[in-house]
Amino acid sequence: MVESLNERLPGSGCYRLPLQEEWREVSDDLAGLVGSEALRYGWLEAAKPRDVGKFRPNRAGLLDLVGNVAEWTSSVTDGGQVVCGGSFASRASAYRVHDLACVGANEPNEQVGWRLIWEGALHG
Repeated sequence: MVESLNERLPGSGCYRLPLQEEWREVSDDLAGLVGSEALRYGWLEAAKPRDVGKFRPNRAGLLDLVGNVAEWTSSVTDGGQVVCGGSFASRASAYRVHDLACVGANEPNEQVGWRLIWEGALHG
């Protein structure tokens, strides 16, 4: 999917998935959240994904790092491709922002989405 997007871009630069380590770094300020604290930053314990941008940003200014959909990273382990952040189906009482899961990259999953990093010059 990302490769297809990059093929259509003019000029230099590209989108990519973050590494697991990059995702953890930008979410560090949320690492201690659990229960009702986590619910102030995202959709957890919901029946389906919800609209984005409805909760507080973290210190880095990023929205929706907690819940709604877990996010793909480019990191891979023996168990599959690493996803971070939990999803709408995560229980708030057991939620930890740095918990991760491994998912088969070709398995459809409504609980997993993506956030891309832009590398290159910004055109304005």
